[in-house]
Amino acid sequence: MNWNSVRLWFSTPFTLLDSFRVRLQLVLFCALFACLFLNLFHPLNLDQWFVRSNKPIYSILLFFSAAGLAAIMVTQLALRSFFKGYASTRLSFFAWMTVDYIVIALAAHTTNHFITNDPLFDWAELTKTMGNTFLLLIVPYSLGLLLLSLRDRVRAVEELTLKMSQTIKPTRVEIKDENGRTVISVDAKSVLYFKSEDNYVFVYYKLDDEVKKELIRTTLKRLEQELDTEAFVRIHRSYMINTLNLVAATRAASGYRVVIDPTLKATFPVSSTYQSAFEDRFLSQPFR
Repeated sequence: MNWNSVRLWFSTPFTLLDSFRVRLQLVLFCALFACLFLNLFHPLNLDQWFVRSNKPIYSILLFFSAAGLAAIMVTQLALRSFFKGYASTRLSFFAWMTVDYIVIALAAHTTNHFITNDPLFDWAELTKTMGNTFLLLIVPYSLGLLLLSLRDRVRAVEELTLKMSQTIKPTRVEIKDENGRTVISVDAKSVLYFKSEDNYVFVYYKLDDEVKKELIRTTLKRLEQELDTEAFVRIHRSYMINTLNLVAATRAASGYRVVIDPTLKATFPVSSTYQSAFEDRFLSQPFR
């Protein structure tokens, strides 16, 4: 097994659930699906679990559905507000999914305690509940994510058309540090993007089809002024991209994300400060 490939896969950006609105849609879909599924099909013989109870089975299942809804609202809508700076990667997604599962299982176990009066700290019952929760949660959770992902992909195909700038002629550029010393001299198209790191800038560029990076002591603001070409466009406080290599843009509730080069396996955010200028220049159908 190539552990570098595994690490790269888990560190790949996953921004589907970054938006509060999208997370709310996932929560409501899971709650509605679970409620209907439990009451219509009684999976895992749920209708036989509460034969000692004098309450109708539909009210018990509605109670469990409400408990699950409350639990996932806490994890997806409340807890995430305290972690605004978390990395939006596949690893963080699986971490949050695990948190969802544990909290919902605990909510179901507590609900079962109030209905059946079984001991709250019955570890055998808790283990059983966690297993059943996983089986019941995996379908609506996976289906909800699939539908949200497909919707985003359809929107990207139908609504965004990049206006590729064909008037920019590739030239050779010299990238200098704060003292005016030339650090990199390459064809403009070879440069992919710039990433700000305090008083330094990482320059990502291609050399012999291999992505290189160079740390230069300067600022993005200085580079904006010094690079005499329309190819380089600021899209974020931390990023400036080379539009000669711009291949795609996708939209989300929080704005746009752009793809510079498919080999990078990464997307770059267009912040609200630069969004209007980006739309006017590169999108034939801006998202308002």
